Amino acid sequence: MARFSPQRELILDILHATKAHPSAAIVYEEARKKMPNISLGTVYRNLEKLSQEGIIENFIFKDISHFDGDKTPHPHFCCKVCGKVTDLSCDNVKIHNLVEGLDGCEIEGETMLFRGVCRECKNK
Repeated sequence: MARFSPQRELILDILHATKAHPSAAIVYEEARKKMPNISLGTVYRNLEKLSQEGIIENFIFKDISHFDGDKTPHPHFCCKVCGKVTDLSCDNVKIHNLVEGLDGCEIEGETMLFRGVCRECKNK
């Protein structure tokens, strides 16, 4: 893997250190704690580039891009009330085998997103 700029390394470190699936604004807030002169534009450009290169995941929920540094295949559950995004565990091997069995299809990426109401919001 090529060496990244200090800004890109910091953004990756932030994403690898959380399971919260932050927005660009939250990544920016966290980055400024360690690199006060980093600009919001730099954060946006680096998140976009890392996403395009397949180094991080990017998915949209409630019109907000969320970023995930965990590239292992896994689905997400998104609460439509509070907006919280949670990783789910499942056996993706069966799903991949099903898709790859379609005329030699090759999976290059995936996004499996479940939407609903989380337990905390449901119990309010």
